[in-house]
Amino acid sequence: MNYLLFLQNIRESAPSFFNYFFVFISEGLVSGLIILPAIVFWCCDKKMGSWMLLNYSGSYFFNQIIKNTACVYRPWIRDSRLYLAPQAVKSATGYSYPSGHTTIAASVLESTAVWQRKRKWVIVLCTILILLVAFARNWLGAHTPADVLGAICCCSFILSINIFLVREEEKHDNFDWLFVLVGLVLSVGCMFYFELKSYPIDMDANGNVLVEPYKMITDCYTGEGLFAGFLIGWLIEKRLINFRLDVSKKRKIVRGIAGAVSTGLIYLVVMPFILKITGAGAHIGHLIKYLVVMLWITCIYPLIIKLAERNVA
Repeated sequence: MNYLLFLQNIRESAPSFFNYFFVFISEGLVSGLIILPAIVFWCCDKKMGSWMLLNYSGSYFFNQIIKNTACVYRPWIRDSRLYLAPQAVKSATGYSYPSGHTTIAASVLESTAVWQRKRKWVIVLCTILILLVAFARNWLGAHTPADVLGAICCCSFILSINIFLVREEEKHDNFDWLFVLVGLVLSVGCMFYFELKSYPIDMDANGNVLVEPYKMITDCYTGEGLFAGFLIGWLIEKRLINFRLDVSKKRKIVRGIAGAVSTGLIYLVVMPFILKITGAGAHIGHLIKYLVVMLWITCIYPLIIKLAERNVA
């Protein structure tokens, strides 16, 4: 905690610009990172893109398993001398370990570094960005060094497992079916685990629950949706759609732009509107929203690509 107190003292005397900058780095930039593996999948390298999406969804899902098992409180709860930067209040909710924002950054950027491992400048850039996001969460007072380091290590662990799984999938014809089946069973099993396990119920000085378990389970359903959506969509695309990458650079650019815009619209406009008019609760709403977003990326948009480009041809 002394390190966070040291940063807090600097933060108190620093211009507020620094807080906004680190919020942008750790929230604004990180929130759009899913587009990077999606574009790699649609336009550059299907195998590597799907592996990157697996790292993203698998790391986030694994993050929720650890976070809602350890149930570690935020720094300012554990030490009253600390407080959160006002600019980060909206995003710094729930349990602390491991850091969710750092998990998202590390899962995508570690994957990018592996994909572009022959380009040293890319590896350096990805490393700097991961460390910058981790430092930003410390600067804002949202996480301890252990939280962000744990997130980076968890992502490295998931990345290593996924390398092994991809190699096994290449060796065995029906390994993809087994992989998806096991993954979905694990996902459903964790859903029951999140719902049935006990959570700490501690109160603050005003009698309010420090961390509301219902909200934490909502984040778990986000992870469930991402992971299950990837598994189902990846298998459907691989077995039934199989869109091509041997197209012109101009078409790839159109694919990337249209895919990024449509994904953003589905995430920010379409799904919130549908869930609002249907009255879906927070848990099932998050599950459906992120399931649909990942299905769009992995199989629905690829199907549209295949049909549209076949008609053009």
